[in-house]
Amino acid sequence: MGDVGNNGAYARLRAQATSMRRKAESVGNKLQAIAEGIAKKYGARVTPINYKSVDSIVRKAKGEANGIKDIKDSYRTTIIADKGSIPKIIKDLKGKYKGFEFVRLKEQKLDTGYSGNIINIRNKKTGLIGEIQVNTAKMIYAKENYSIAYKLLGGKTMREIYKETKKPSGWGHALYEQSRTAKSNGGKKQRSVSMQQAYYATFQ
Repeated sequence: MGDVGNNGAYARLRAQATSMRRKAESVGNKLQAIAEGIAKKYGARVTPINYKSVDSIVRKAKGEANGIKDIKDSYRTTIIADKGSIPKIIKDLKGKYKGFEFVRLKEQKLDTGYSGNIINIRNKKTGLIGEIQVNTAKMIYAKENYSIAYKLLGGKTMREIYKETKKPSGWGHALYEQSRTAKSNGGKKQRSVSMQQAYYATFQ
């Protein structure tokens, strides 16, 4: 009976995830249009809209306190801007847009030196919350692994950042994974955090 119950719960969750993906695809272009309109004002650029796969939604929902209801990034995009424009972009994103409403701003300022901004806005018709990240090209270069950074930034920007900093892309991600798996407050963890701080300082 336990297996049957578990299978039933998984089937329901997967059906919910499939529905969420469909809804995300129905409103994603509208979120993208908002991001592109704001980015244009400040000479910033926007990555293509991205949708979480059904499998990714299921995996994330399993780790959330309220399951699928807690997912805020089934559809998402990123505005890449210079540091001085970011506060203005965030202010605009907190405004009112037809069919959407602002939910929250999550400012990420970590001890490791990484910083970023996540803005969540809700589509009023579907109730689905989407995500717009706002960050500099340098911070994206530093945080994301090479393949993701290349996809977001393009080869020209990647080469320009490397030429300026002489640092490879993606060490932030690699060092984070190292510290995440290390023992809490152990020497390895502290060294990893210190290395992240030194690395990210190059990209501020």
